[in-house]
Amino acid sequence: MSPRTHTPPSDSDPSMSRQCTPSTSNASQSASVPVAFDPDPDIPLPSIEGEPDLGSSLTAHNNSTPRARTPSFSISPPTSEENTSFPPSVSPTYGANPPARSQISGIGERVGNLVLSGESATRQSSSRETISTPSRSGQDHSSSRLTTPTNEGYSPPGSTIDGIAGVMANVQLGSKPRSPTPGNYLDPRSPSPGVIHRDGSRSPRSASRRRSGSHVDQTPHNVADEEPPHERFHEPEFQRELAHSRDLVGDLVNILASSSLHNESESRIRTLYLQAVDLSRFQHPSTRTVGLVGDSGVGKSSLLNSLLDFEGFARTSNSGAACTCVATEYHYHEHNSFALEIEYFTLDELREQLTELLQSYRHYHLREPDDNRMTADERHELEEKAKTAQAAQDTFRAAFRDHLAHSDRFLLDEPEENVVQTLLTWAMSSGLPLTKGPGGNPRKEVFDDARKCSDHLMGLTSEPISPNEPSKWPFIRKIKVYLNAYILSKGLILVDLPGLRDLNAARLRITERYLLKCDEIFAICYIGRATTDAGVEGVFKLARRASLSRIGIICTKSDDILADEAQRDWEGDTKMKISNMTREIGNLQTDLDTIEAEISELSFDSDAVDDEENQQLRRLTARSRKIKLKNYLITTRNQRVTDALQTMYQNQIPRADLPVFCVSNVDYWEHRARPKVESWPFLCLSGIPEVRKHCLSLVAASQLHAATEYVTNAIPALLGSVELWVQSGSGSVSAERKQAIRNALDEIERELDTVSFYGKKFSRMLVHFPKKKVHYANGRAVQRSDQWSRAALNATSEWEGWHPNSYSAFCRNYGNYSTIAAGSHCWNVEATQTMITQMATPWQAFHQNLLALQANLSRTIEGSFDRAIAQSNATSVPTGSLRTLTATLRHRQAMLVSHVDKLGDEFQDDISILQTDLFSGIRSSFVGQLMEPSYNTCKNDSGRGSDARRKSTMRQGFGSNQLFPNIRRKFRNRISELSRDLDHQIQEAIATHLTVVQRDLDTLRNENVALESESHPEFRRRLEEAVHRIREQMESALAVFSPLRLSTAGTG
Repeated sequence: MSPRTHTPPSDSDPSMSRQCTPSTSNASQSASVPVAFDPDPDIPLPSIEGEPDLGSSLTAHNNSTPRARTPSFSISPPTSEENTSFPPSVSPTYGANPPARSQISGIGERVGNLVLSGESATRQSSSRETISTPSRSGQDHSSSRLTTPTNEGYSPPGSTIDGIAGVMANVQLGSKPRSPTPGNYLDPRSPSPGVIHRDGSRSPRSASRRRSGSHVDQTPHNVADEEPPHERFHEPEFQRELAHSRDLVGDLVNILASSSLHNESESRIRTLYLQAVDLSRFQHPSTRTVGLVGDSGVGKSSLLNSLLDFEGFARTSNSGAACTCVATEYHYHEHNSFALEIEYFTLDELREQLTELLQSYRHYHLREPDDNRMTADERHELEEKAKTAQAAQDTFRAAFRDHLAHSDRFLLDEPEENVVQTLLTWAMSSGLPLTKGPGGNPRKEVFDDARKCSDHLMGLTSEPISPNEPSKWPFIRKIKVYLNAYILSKGLILVDLPGLRDLNAARLRITERYLLKCDEIFAICYIGRATTDAGVEGVFKLARRASLSRIGIICTKSDDILADEAQRDWEGDTKMKISNMTREIGNLQTDLDTIEAEISELSFDSDAVDDEENQQLRRLTARSRKIKLKNYLITTRNQRVTDALQTMYQNQIPRADLPVFCVSNVDYWEHRARPKVESWPFLCLSGIPEVRKHCLSLVAASQLHAATEYVTNAIPALLGSVELWVQSGSGSVSAERKQAIRNALDEIERELDTVSFYGKKFSRMLVHFPKKKVHYANGRAVQRSDQWSRAALNATSEWEGWHPNSYSAFCRNYGNYSTIAAGSHCWNVEATQTMITQMATPWQAFHQNLLALQANLSRTIEGSFDRAIAQSNATSVPTGSLRTLTATLRHRQAMLVSHVDKLGDEFQDDISILQTDLFSGIRSSFVGQLMEPSYNTCKNDSGRGSDARRKSTMRQGFGSNQLFPNIRRKFRNRISELSRDLDHQIQEAIATHLTVVQRDLDTLRNENVALESESHPEFRRRLEEAVHRIREQMESALAVFSPLRLSTAGTG
């Protein structure tokens, strides 16, 4: 099947329009305003409603409901066998309290209970010319509003309107029109808009049918109201207590700020005030990264716009070509402004890229004349080289357009080193902030509106408008975009990545490294080619090699489907159902044409009015059937594609379920700005809210851990520190007791000093540990390297028996390829298999020892704090201050251990990536990096004798006595770098937490602090009352959060 996009008829088509006179709020007056009316069944339905006894009515979204998470209506699956249900990718979801049956439950019932309203509004255009910023806090950023219909009377029983409503109430509809819901409402006084009596008045019969009391909430959909994931963190009770706890900290901030002490730099209150301010801004610090990867043109940028709820923000270039050639990260910030942070390649990295591009370009253009006797494989190889050479030429022209405007011969005529050096000189003179080595500060630019930021972003990632202006994207490594989007506010980072089939090797390596670090990866593809998409296949191939498990698929353009094509492609009951629906629509359209012809010949009497009502009924019925057909086509195709993809790829990843989503960005934006009671079923069918919900679920566990730590430890520890200040000024402690307290504090301080000591000891062990456990002790390194080299050389001998064309194909694909004759192979893995086998057991032991080392550090910290707390309990003169200190130390202990454990978890993630680099054989692995020059040499070789030269090159590469020592060297350097980073982070964490503890000790020991507290009795009294009140009000939150402390351990 080859689906094609169907373009709805234009609203301005004169052949499809009529005169529509909307009514005013006065039942006796109406203004005749011509409004275009389109009878095409493709147009979504206006709102029509029957009499109250029909048992269902529109229910507006109740903004007064506390913490509403879902709209006040739901999508109910049709009950008849002809009606369709939603597939998993667009399944309807409900909140904690499902709506009553009398509420609107979907498009079917909404159309089945249509209201003939007296108002009419101009139909909104389905195309948009400006960026639409997201709806925040219920704000509507759309440029137009639908007119709220008015119903000022009831139709008498037995009227024709009753018949229309009764028939339409039984029409079960789908959830997806092709075009946006129009804003015009039909005039209830005349079932045929535009039909006017000779005296200029409307039919008195229809004039009596005015209704009153109906109101449709015009508030557009708010992303924040979407149902959250079914996770503990998102439960209303949990969110309520978390928000209340944060508010209580805000109250404490206000109390601390009520004294001038909070402005005095040497005051203890100043320190406590800053701690309280920091805690009052708690915003779920944990983050998770979601990577979107796919080939050019599959709709990644459009998908990002929908997920971010910013229409048109990430755009294609002026020519319409896709422009994801730079890795682009989307981060949250709470400001309404927008910011771009740009990171450029270093000059060394540019030299490497330019050399590689130049070699590909020169090899193709300086090759020997083509032989007319080339085989099909040889022609295919030449076509691939031509594409690579064209990509190189495009990059050169984009980066150095002003220098290469007249001729590219310079790239071919000069020696390679001279050309590369000249290109680097041009790059350095471009004015871009290029540095020789890493460590330069990224450039950050701030914009006050979305359009300016979007324009600048497009200028950075695609071709500029001016033909003489060079592009910036060849010099950019990555871009970070900061904006206030709801999905990002929960801790997500979305990354738009070039595809794994990118012809630019540097971009491909960047994508590969990103995917290793992502918490979730989505392969993006067009739904019409999902099961054959090479980009999706490449993502799963990488996942197998690199042991990645969190993989999913998002199919775009789910709306791009036509009934006649689906009927040809599908079989059985599905084909018959589509045929029946299509025939019904055709028959209704024929009846409509006949009725319209008859009406045009009739005089304006009651019979004509009845015919007009009949015409309108048939028009609405035809429209509803078309919506139902479209919904059936989309949901059926979505389910078929989902099943097929899960069958193909489920067994290639270790996770239990492969998430597959089918989305339509077109449908999302066509209905996004409409009233939420009208738009929500269509937004659900677009699939975007479901993807957003899934992404938010990725952060839930880490957010739960962070929030639990905040409520159960961070806030109580702060209250304890404040309470110590209050108690230090009580003045009721005798000299003997003060001395006892000081002695106890000295002992506590000595015990806590051991935390720093053991932290430094751990760091030394961590840095030297890899050398002892992995680095080939006892002089066996050379012996093993020789053994591994011989095994690698033997592997190359097996490949040399292949046909030259197969051998060349594997070289072009860096050893990771599959042919019918040779089968599927990864040369990098096969050549290093002996090393992988022999290193498996030592690596496992190394990993287990690292885990034990980290666990020992956590136990050591806990033991030091336990001994310190024991000292505070051992004094013979217990005081309230020491009891408060003991409780505070418990909280500080838990916070430090949690921090260290989190650093350990991040270190283990890095170790997992290191394992991939050592054993996987992917292109960016250690062996892949070391063998890349050999592959490039083979790839650029051609002509007579090229097969022998390729095989010689690969033998020399894999058989080199430096290959495995270089792999060891890369491993040693990386593990040392990771160890040093962890050492620095742990030392910093210990120092930070112990500094806070030291301040608590000084609060009880320092006479100046006691004097400060004694000198402000009224402020001390207010602060004491505030701490007592906050502790009491925190009890409900602690009852909710405390049971979670153990269950969330290790999920930060």
